[in-house]
Amino acid sequence: MKPKVIGKYIIAKEQFPDGRIRIKRTTEGITAFELYWHLEQAQEEISKQLMGLLKPDIIKRRIIK
Repeated sequence: MKPKVIGKYIIAKEQFPDGRIRIKRTTEGITAFELYWHLEQAQEEISKQLMGLLKPDIIKRRIIK
């Protein structure tokens, strides 16, 4: 089953040469409340994986050295 894209929430970090940082957020079809709910669900799933209660569903993995 293909995942269905319900919207995008993009968080981009921009760093200036003088050291200042700007965080830009762009939303396309998803509210901040919905994003919060999805992040809570992901956190719960990761915690269960770390405790060994849930087997990770890894489709593609790339190791960066």
